[in-house]
Amino acid sequence: MAEQVFPRVSDFSPEGLVRMADEHDDAAFALALGGHPAMQSADGFSEVLTGIKDPFANMFFGMHVPDAVNRVLAITERLRELECPGLFWVGPCMTPKNLDEILYQNGWVHLASPPAMVIDLENIRTAEVPPGFKLQRVSNAEELSVWHQAIAKGFGMSVEVAEMFAWNPSDQIRFYTAFVNADVVGTTALILQNGVAGIYCLSTLPEFRARGIGTALTTLPLIEARNEGFHIGTLQSSKMGLPVYTRLGFQEVCKLRMFSFGMP
Repeated sequence: MAEQVFPRVSDFSPEGLVRMADEHDDAAFALALGGHPAMQSADGFSEVLTGIKDPFANMFFGMHVPDAVNRVLAITERLRELECPGLFWVGPCMTPKNLDEILYQNGWVHLASPPAMVIDLENIRTAEVPPGFKLQRVSNAEELSVWHQAIAKGFGMSVEVAEMFAWNPSDQIRFYTAFVNADVVGTTALILQNGVAGIYCLSTLPEFRARGIGTALTTLPLIEARNEGFHIGTLQSSKMGLPVYTRLGFQEVCKLRMFSFGMP
């Protein structure tokens, strides 16, 4: 087995950081959804189209869309037939470069542009955690069920959709549930890809927000990764999380673009 390489932020040009963050995001989605029966990946493009009436259950992403005009048309027609919404993720390095135009022509709408952010893990410090806080790594089916229920509540989605993610925890893709005393308060995931540590699936249940839990959910897995030799952390920020990540020292390297179809 090849020895693991742990790159540093200084190893990348600004353009290289953009590609690294873009590729990590796509790889994370592919790993999280990889065991789902609706997942299809080929030629640098992945799609999971379940027909469930939730946009997160019908997602399209990758670094390249082959035969983009016909592929987008086929996806759009299938969503229309199923009367279900979809999300198309477009990164700055995704090809073809006129993909936005193709999506617009098929009735897709630009929904958001979440920033992709990067940090040198030497700058991550242990966060203060609320009294009684515990972060538990998921290790069995019962714990995974608790994680699914928690992230569903944190993101305001159904458990059915939450169960599409986190099929197969491993050393490469790790899921954590946060507790304060006996209460489940949040979730996070650490995805290790190409020597870079990424934070995903971070949610805090509404009644436990503004207590430092999101900070702990971000920093503790990254400190774990740093202890294993990783030097770079990355994540994609929501509007709510941006002040937290900026305060921790994350820096934006690019924006991802989310396009929606069939949403109100």
